[in-house]
Amino acid sequence: MPSTHVRPLFFLQHQSAAGSLDNGQLNAEARAHVARQAALKEAKRPKTLQFITCAPGKKPRRNHYRLTGEANDDGEGTDDRRLRVSHRCKIPLSPKKAASFDPFDSLAVPEPAREEQFLLHYAFNRTLPAFGESETYKRDFAHSWITRTMESPLVFYAQILGSSTHYSISSPGAEGQNRIITRGLQRKIQAIRVLRTKIEEYKPGSSEVDQGLLLAIFILAIHGNFDLTDRPEPHPSSPMATYRDMNIYGRMTFGEEHINALYYLVEQNGGISCVDQHAFGYVLPL
Repeated sequence: MPSTHVRPLFFLQHQSAAGSLDNGQLNAEARAHVARQAALKEAKRPKTLQFITCAPGKKPRRNHYRLTGEANDDGEGTDDRRLRVSHRCKIPLSPKKAASFDPFDSLAVPEPAREEQFLLHYAFNRTLPAFGESETYKRDFAHSWITRTMESPLVFYAQILGSSTHYSISSPGAEGQNRIITRGLQRKIQAIRVLRTKIEEYKPGSSEVDQGLLLAIFILAIHGNFDLTDRPEPHPSSPMATYRDMNIYGRMTFGEEHINALYYLVEQNGGISCVDQHAFGYVLPL
């Protein structure tokens, strides 16, 4: 069963009163998240190797080695020499130290484009708040989506597609709309490529289902295609016409292949109980 414990939105502006007991937890969560992202990015970078040529010293001491071209000081102890040599080598930064350089570099995908930054902001402030019956439930829902968007490249790509589709339908003729649509389609291609790799590596029942994988497939399924043709709103004054953005999602064409894949993965992992209730509880009716 997925955990029902929900952490606060540590990566967003916190509105608690000064001196709140939550501040310590928020700071710890933020540092832990940035450290994880720094460690992941550091692991993906090409390693810089530094080779040091060593030659035996004159005296047959244990572990007595010196740098090539360095004078052999008989008065210098072996431990001192080791310490001096180690200081000459490049020591990689620890994740905590690396993360301290840029605490806002918290996305799994480095250096997102300006359109992508806008779309992430749009998702949190416009798209996600449409789901949830109270502020608490809306916060839990947004947390489950945004956290995985920040930590998973696959979910990030899919989320950019979803936000670009939603924005294009809700804001027809807006400035820069073509760039937004193009960016969403580019990320859709990347999401499908990553998804294919993960599906090939997937082994049913081998471990707990990856909620990020399910979420990415769900986003791809909902935002299969969309219709931008001009047409009158059927019920412009009816609350039911805009409830949970049904007037927007009603202009989308679902991707049947992704829906079938989602059904298969959920069934292989024990049914609906394997799904994170905070992430999917309010969007399953779509």
